[in-house]
Amino acid sequence: MRLFLLTSALIIFNTFCTKIYCQQKDQIGINVQIGKTPQQIENISSGAIKTTHGNLKFGFGILYEKTFSKHSGCEIELKYRHATNDLALALLLGTNNINWVHYNISENFLSVPITYKYRSKILNVSAGPSLDYFLSWKQHKETPYNLTLPSYTSFFDKKISVGVLATISKTIPVDKKISIEPSLYCNPILSFKRTYYGVSIATKYTF
Repeated sequence: MRLFLLTSALIIFNTFCTKIYCQQKDQIGINVQIGKTPQQIENISSGAIKTTHGNLKFGFGILYEKTFSKHSGCEIELKYRHATNDLALALLLGTNNINWVHYNISENFLSVPITYKYRSKILNVSAGPSLDYFLSWKQHKETPYNLTLPSYTSFFDKKISVGVLATISKTIPVDKKISIEPSLYCNPILSFKRTYYGVSIATKYTF
């Protein structure tokens, strides 16, 4: 959280103290992400194991890019993403028999990264903190015993999580006001063990 506040303060200070070049304009846009997280097994307790799936996932969002100078600026994004987990719980059958019940759970997040961006003709590089707000969870299918998970708080209780986002991108002009920007990103979450990485394509409008 301190990293997020410090970066935000530096960006606001730079906005007031840096000369804005007349030829530089701000941008708004939309982006689409295709990413994944490494498969990870977490032993929550002696009778609960959560496995994060490593399959590809789609996300989308909106962005605003503020120009400070010819080569520097900041980018603020608001994007939706989700992660899918297999939650295995030990179910006691009788006195000695234990069977594992598997729940397919999706976690939905609203992510807000604020990054400082350095632009060049070859590549753009950006880095900064991110805040992930936990929106909701959903059980996708019933278990073999037709059981529904009543609550997810015991297995994930972080409403807000802090991370770091690093991105390498390339600006491709389409015309004077529209450009597309493919990028590679890596977003480790510091509040718990998870890393998002993948590719993103943004369409931007200059105003």
